[in-house]
Order: sequence, then C-alpha cells, then structure tokens
Amino acid sequence: MPTPIRKSTTPDQRSERPFSMRAFAGQPTSVDVATRSFDAVVTTETPVTQWIEDPRVVPLPGKCPPIIAVGEILLTDGIDLSRARGMPFVDCHQTHGGINAILGKVTDIRAEGQSIVSRITLATRHSDLIGDIAEGFYSQISAGYYYDLADAEFVEQSDGAMPILLVKKWVLTEVSNVAVAADPNAFIRSFQNSAVPGAIRLRSAAPQDQETTMDIEEVVAAAEAAVTAAEEAISAAEDAVPEELVERIKALRAVRADETTDAEKIDGSGSADDAAAADAEKKDAEAVRSIAKTYGLTKLIDDMRSLGAKPAELKEALKRSIAQRGTASEKEVAVEPSKRSAPVVEKTDFQRARSAYDKLNGKK
Repeated sequence: MPTPIRKSTTPDQRSERPFSMRAFAGQPTSVDVATRSFDAVVTTETPVTQWIEDPRVVPLPGKCPPIIAVGEILLTDGIDLSRARGMPFVDCHQTHGGINAILGKVTDIRAEGQSIVSRITLATRHSDLIGDIAEGFYSQISAGYYYDLADAEFVEQSDGAMPILLVKKWVLTEVSNVAVAADPNAFIRSFQNSAVPGAIRLRSAAPQDQETTMDIEEVVAAAEAAVTAAEEAISAAEDAVPEELVERIKALRAVRADETTDAEKIDGSGSADDAAAADAEKKDAEAVRSIAKTYGLTKLIDDMRSLGAKPAELKEALKRSIAQRGTASEKEVAVEPSKRSAPVVEKTDFQRARSAYDKLNGKK
C-alpha cells in the first residue's frame, strides 16, 4: 500500500525539496558544429538515490524523523515547463556563479516516452567547446529541478528493496554540463540513432527464478553442514573433556533432541497425539524441576532428565531426596553456639528449605 508523503501544513506554504540534480552519461554523436548545438536526454524515469525524511515515522516533538535512502523517479508526464523559456545551459550547476557560468541555452524541451529531451545550443563566447564536445569530451548531462513533497508518492517494495519515491509533478530549472555521471539511460543523442532505451526501474517482487532457487539450496546446504559440524564438535568434546563435563554434554544433546521433536511437529512427521503427549510430559518435568529448585535439587532432576527419566520417575526421586533430607535433619545434634553479643540460631538444611517453600506458597 503506497504511503502518502506528508503534505504542507498550509496551502500557501509548500514543502519543497531542496534544489536537486541528477547527472547522466552518453556519447556526443549528435553534435552540429556549424550551429554549436546538439540533442540531449535530460532526464529519464530511471531511479536515482536521494535521501528524505522517513514518511512512515511520526516525529516526536522537537525531533526529526530518520533520514532514509529512496529511489527517486521523476515521472516524465509530471514535468512542469513553466521555467522553460530562456532556460540556461550551465557549467556544473553554478547558477549563482554569474553569467560566465552560462554555457548556452536549452530549447525544444519535450517528452519522448520515458525521457525528457532537449536541444542545447552553446553561446558564441563558448563556441570553442563544441569541438571538444564533438570528440567526446564534456559529454555528461545533469538536470536541476525541484518539487513539493506533497506531489510525491512513497512506495515500499514487497521484496525489501529500496523504497521508491514517485515524483508526479516537478519543475525543471536548468540543464548542466558536468564531470560525473549517474544514469546510463540518458545521453547526448545521435542523429543516426535516436532510440531511447527503456528506463531501468527498481526491482520488485517476481516469481522465484533459477538463480534464487540455487541461492536457497546453498543456504540449506550450509545449514546442514553447520549441524554436522556441531555434532562432530560435541562428539569430540566427549572424548576430550574431563569426566565432570560429560553430563553437561549430554544435556546439550537432550536440548537438540527437544528441537528435533519440535521440528517434527511443524513438518507433520510426528502424529498429533505424540506431540500432545510430549508437550504434557515436558510440562510435568518442568513442574517437578520447579519444586526441586526450592530444595536445591535441580542438578538431580537435570541429570535424570538427560538420562531419559520420565516425570513419574523424577517425582519419585524428588520425594525420596526430600524425605532423606528431613530424616537427616531430625538426627542432627544441637550444638551450643559460641557466645556472641547477639545470639545466632543456625537453621538446619530442612528448616531453610521449608522456609523457602513457605515463602513460595505465600505462607509466613
């Protein structure tokens, strides 16, 4: 859905873009030395990178929206020729450089397909340039223009490419001879071949071609290689690491097993009943582990889970451990604490566990 550019606040205050320019390259084969003139393609509907405030972001008070790059397209049928009369041909956009910066004049400005074409004639005082232009020097053309952002349309591309800014109305102010080109679709035209190439538009969403398919296959192959490398690394770790880290490696394998089970649920290779049973078993195991954490027995539960113990077995083991701790605490012999300025009463492991359990259950 195209995003409209924010319009000016009042009708008499238009939000004009700063003076802009775009340069083009071409071979000057249409030069008429006798009349010091030649034809030139001034602009095309080729997107040129420009920077604007992001129209999708509502700025905070006192803040400016972020600046983003867009592919600016000057629509040919949107040109405003209100300044065409007496339009100058300028040296590198030096519009404030005095009359010495004016190389000639621009006449016969017209739209041809997706291009704006004009006839350019050099001034007499600059007639010495026509020979160099005929030989291929100074062949690059640039347009000076401006427009109101209210006359532009922001279009996001479905494939994530650079957004397009369609300028539906713009004013051409001057044409320049420049040193650096930007658009290969505009050129100084040839009398022998005046065909204008089609405009190059920004890419848009298209059916997946063979090259895209190959890219996806390469990504999948790389992912498979990464999984294989991870398995080999885990196996190597089992042989190289000390015995006390073996259980941690087994836990890693258990995590991978859980991920595989989830993948089977997604692609449909496992039945719905198996998936539901696995989810219920996992929830039961987590509930047992939560209680075990209260008594400091999470390692016991984690170790048993890595060995494939079922929730019922986890519950039974946890009950035995808690009971054993309670029996051990009852057999403890009370030790008279050393005399201090403030008597300190040490709690048994069972009392500490019981206190923590009561806190978790909201008891005082």
